[in-house]
Amino acid sequence: MLCLTVLFFAVAASAQRSRLEDVRFETMLLEKQLEFALLDLQELRARHERDMRAYAVAAAEDLTNEEVEQPSLSSTKGDFEPRPRERRPGRRRPGRRRKQQQPPEVATSDNNTMRVVAFPKKAAELPELPYMRRGDAPRRRIEVVVWNKIRGFLDWLRPDFVTSARERCSTECVFTGNQRAVPRADGVVFHAKTHRVTDFPPKRPPGAKYMLVSLEQEKYAPLLKHPKYVAKFDAIMTYALDSTLPMISVHPHWDAARYYEAPTLGWETKLDAAVAFVSNCRNAGAADRLAFLEKLMKVYAVHSYGRCLHNKDEPPLRDGQQRGDAKRALLAKYKFYLSFENDVNSKDYVSEKVYDGFLAATLPVYRGTATIDRLVPAPDALVKTADFGDDPARLAHHLAHLAANKSAYDAYFAWRKPPRDTPRARARFQTIIDMTAYKYTALCRICAYLADHQPAQA
Repeated sequence: MLCLTVLFFAVAASAQRSRLEDVRFETMLLEKQLEFALLDLQELRARHERDMRAYAVAAAEDLTNEEVEQPSLSSTKGDFEPRPRERRPGRRRPGRRRKQQQPPEVATSDNNTMRVVAFPKKAAELPELPYMRRGDAPRRRIEVVVWNKIRGFLDWLRPDFVTSARERCSTECVFTGNQRAVPRADGVVFHAKTHRVTDFPPKRPPGAKYMLVSLEQEKYAPLLKHPKYVAKFDAIMTYALDSTLPMISVHPHWDAARYYEAPTLGWETKLDAAVAFVSNCRNAGAADRLAFLEKLMKVYAVHSYGRCLHNKDEPPLRDGQQRGDAKRALLAKYKFYLSFENDVNSKDYVSEKVYDGFLAATLPVYRGTATIDRLVPAPDALVKTADFGDDPARLAHHLAHLAANKSAYDAYFAWRKPPRDTPRARARFQTIIDMTAYKYTALCRICAYLADHQPAQA
């Protein structure tokens, strides 16, 4: 009887722990949903800024078709008023839109006269992204049924996702939650977190691919650990780089060009300290991260704005300022940003932290997966704690060296400038950030995969 009682309480305790893990996971999803909801508000502002840059480029384009002579800068004295240019017949009327081009560079001739020289057209063109629409090229219709609901912000049936996928993908990519559409579907998506083992369509449609999707670690989606279950699917879409279609959780609102923008603050004006935003102190492997951070703080200055080891308060938001903008502005003031993952043992998992560092034009100090080099603009774009034996003291010594040596620090930003900043390099990084699960490009990638693995149309 005593054994049965002990067994009963053990089972009850195990069930309670399982429920607690579910609550923690749901809390994490809600926090992520709130974070991305705030980013949605920033997207309109980002689009406006991009439009303004496009208009500026269009204005500069007027100068690319003719040589503009100006007096030598070295010989000019006093105020100089440029001679107004006469509009030539047939030139563009104000208000007409032109295709965006890379802005012209300024060259100096032998007599020190400035002239505008257009970049070669081919150098300004990005290589085509295979999952995105290409002009008026014919598109194949691909229909995908989301069989069971994808919880949290990872909702691929959002109206804006569905509309963008249909209009902007290389295929006519149609996503629906209508299970009655399965017989004609090209693919059926199952979300591992909410999927029941026996919950499949009564009859598998001929030629349709079954795809298993999960952005969670295996402990939050335990079905991923069962080979017989996984074998039921034709394709796997997780954060594992060896999955059929790998995903990441980078912010979806910025394109590659935003990451390549020049820093607003230079080495001379940045703070030598490292900055950290850590609020998960114990869950999901975070205790190890906290221990590393605590050791590092004993040998190097760290300003911690999160709940864990908090020693700095964030400045109040200005009127109309979004927290995401404020956070990136704060990161930009520091030479180093501690981009530590919760769990360094999670193979291939990369959160948005390291990308926040790139956006803020600070130097990310990364602690996480060993495969990070495959998911960043360049392998030398960040400091990796693993390169220093995951030793806080050795890491601190290197940070102190970079904080005191401008050339050594600036070498980590060489990828942002020519000759390494090229259209091909930007296109490569664009394909990486398009791997995010939180953008319609995830749907485009699924449809492109299905189109490549379906019988050719007659």
